Amino acid sequence: MRTTLVFCCICGAAATACGFGTSYPQAALAWDAAYGRDLVQVKHEVARTRANATPAADVDLEVVHDAISATRALYGSPSRGKPLQWESLRQFPPIALQQPAPSCQRIGRQYPQLTSRNLSVLDSYADYACGDGSNYFLTDPAVGLNAELAELHGGCVNMMRWPRSVFAANSTHFTYAFRTSEHVAAAENSEHALAPILVDHDVLVISSSHLPAGMEYQHTLLDFLPAAWTVAKILKGSSKRLVTHIPIQRAMLQYLGISEANMLELPFPKHGQAFLLCTAPHKILQIWRTGRGDGGELPTKHYRRGGFADFWHRLLNYQVGHELSDAIAKNAGWMEDALEGNQQITFLQRCVVRRRLANEQEALALTSRALIASNRSEGLMSLCAGRLTWLEQVSQVRKSALIMGAHGGAIANILFARPGTGVIEIVGSPKAAKIIDAKGEWKWPPYKSHWYGGAGASLSFFRVVLYEPNAAAKLEVRLDDLEEALQQWFVYKNAQDEAENLS
Repeated sequence: MRTTLVFCCICGAAATACGFGTSYPQAALAWDAAYGRDLVQVKHEVARTRANATPAADVDLEVVHDAISATRALYGSPSRGKPLQWESLRQFPPIALQQPAPSCQRIGRQYPQLTSRNLSVLDSYADYACGDGSNYFLTDPAVGLNAELAELHGGCVNMMRWPRSVFAANSTHFTYAFRTSEHVAAAENSEHALAPILVDHDVLVISSSHLPAGMEYQHTLLDFLPAAWTVAKILKGSSKRLVTHIPIQRAMLQYLGISEANMLELPFPKHGQAFLLCTAPHKILQIWRTGRGDGGELPTKHYRRGGFADFWHRLLNYQVGHELSDAIAKNAGWMEDALEGNQQITFLQRCVVRRRLANEQEALALTSRALIASNRSEGLMSLCAGRLTWLEQVSQVRKSALIMGAHGGAIANILFARPGTGVIEIVGSPKAAKIIDAKGEWKWPPYKSHWYGGAGASLSFFRVVLYEPNAAAKLEVRLDDLEEALQQWFVYKNAQDEAENLS
């Protein structure tokens, strides 16, 4: 039995649907039934440039049919595909590690330094980092990495909001760009019969991109923008289009100096979370990934709920963050920004009901008292990041000598911090994680931090302090520990200032 499949042909800076019919095998039935209306929705969401689009008249539909059929055959049997040739785009040397805690070698490596005046709190943390939490991260900041690109002619790649695996192929080659075990990828392929979207352009896909609904801003910073920065130079003057999904990605890329002509925005269908992006046979699909600096293989891991799989790309974030922050400042015209320096302590409040910290205002008042007692010159700025534009958030972070706040979307802005900026992140204890899990908000591991398996190791001062439930099961910051972390930062900052004065 055969059916008719409607593709979306992408012909301009955004997508427009050019409906055409072609016979397709039985397997396409599920795609058409599940995603047919979603393809129409994609058409409406990106119709703003439809008038400027041109049909892909030169695309041979039978060739496309054969290419996608062959590609999907490799998805089912990836071992039959030839490996891709990955080329290094930029090298990142191993991160110099600070002295790890004697009680657990993973602290200072896969896990940040926890500050507490309570030895039992520190012991429990060390037991977790080297015990139950030891298998959460594949990553190691002591491993040198590359930003890498590979090419497929007439290839396809799965695009998902929160992928468990990313796999790309054409009729002869296959690769896992986001590393999980093979049988997990095969299972995902069977779970999601992906509707194909055909593009008639050379395109570049960031394989690390994650955009879970409601958390698009922070995951653009964590999983997309730093990688996009590494390809900015090769996009300039080329015909390549970097795939984006939401308007804020496009806006940020423009402030990085990337032309809108080098972007292709493909929104996710509203009633489906995925599609199969394919290039026409005569076009090139480039895939970005993080590779091992010595050319060896980075490890794979079975995906499991609550565990972290391939976060190697996040180890690049704070190594390039100040570069893209400077590029944004330059393109925003903040000429005075370079002269102001890091003049404030920025306290990023949650300002939301979800995971609200009952004593957050007390934590802010404590910070104010400690700052006054230190005789330092920095001011204290308290912000609700969600009430500012993204550019306003970047501006405030660039003024910061120290950034403080609870784990969440707001503190993801530390990506834009200048070199030498300190971070004190307030993270959940094991008991707090259980309360969050019970509310069904997310599978929340204890001590979850933007350190993310070693990313924070490239920052010169990074401490975490706990919040935990009180007797009424409300979440509260451990204020004594927060004060201790502040005192540690004052010592660090005084030493930093003295070194600068001597140089």
